[in-house]
Amino acid sequence: MSKHQLINMAVLCVVRIFRCFPRPVRRRISDGLAIVILKCAKKTRLRAIQNVRIGMPDLTKTEVNRITYQSYQTICFGVIESFWMNELPIDLIADASTRRILDSGQGASIATMHMSCYEIVSLAIARMTGKSTTMSNIPPFLNAGIRVYKEAGINCIHKREKGGFLKLVQAIKQGQFVTLHADHFADDTELTFFGQSTKGPCGAAMLSALANRPLLIAYATLTSEGRYQVYIETFSETGVSRDKSVISATMQSVYDRFETIILQHPEQWYWSYNRWRTPLAIPQSNSTSSEATPTNA
Repeated sequence: MSKHQLINMAVLCVVRIFRCFPRPVRRRISDGLAIVILKCAKKTRLRAIQNVRIGMPDLTKTEVNRITYQSYQTICFGVIESFWMNELPIDLIADASTRRILDSGQGASIATMHMSCYEIVSLAIARMTGKSTTMSNIPPFLNAGIRVYKEAGINCIHKREKGGFLKLVQAIKQGQFVTLHADHFADDTELTFFGQSTKGPCGAAMLSALANRPLLIAYATLTSEGRYQVYIETFSETGVSRDKSVISATMQSVYDRFETIILQHPEQWYWSYNRWRTPLAIPQSNSTSSEATPTNA
């Protein structure tokens, strides 16, 4: 048996174990595992702490610690839930003009973020329009993951697939609503994010420009009642200009909006990624011995 087959079997085994429990129990198990993982993964934990401090420098040590653990718990639960997306309860929230775009069938480019369940925006779009496409970096050999997208009605193009971006352009011109995570580090354009100089992707704005389609922003939160609320808003109803400087300025404006959203829902966003590519500082005041262990949500 190959290594890839063993990985597939392990993933399926974990999914089946979780499916044996009702959803509230799965949440408690996931929250407990997230605490253990984050406490053992020192580099991930310290980076998350550092990132929260960059984003919200006025918080106390206790507040930073709470957000660090709560956000990691939310994300871990979202990753687990992505294996049965068809069962997830979703409320889609959009104003009238945005709903007109979604109902038009003309397609649009959607910039989203790593919040709650990563693919919940694509799922909401699939349920509403039946025309949802996204780009993923899921390993091609991970059959369980690939099947999830198909069962949810999401057309998934692999990030490393040859001509992948051109396929996204073609999809959006054919009326697909293409969702791209736009809050990660990339070398496309210079940006300022939470007062720090960094770089980010231009894919969402470029799709809008090349296909001459609207640019939307979407994000999702997980409520205390266990429902995913997907918010979709219009960023550019007429599409983005193909001028390189306009595309860069558009992404900066998108990131400005991202900041506002994250500050409203800091416990929903994934803080552990190395977005600023800054050296990892080890804050003595947040060493393992000084951190309070959160309880399960």
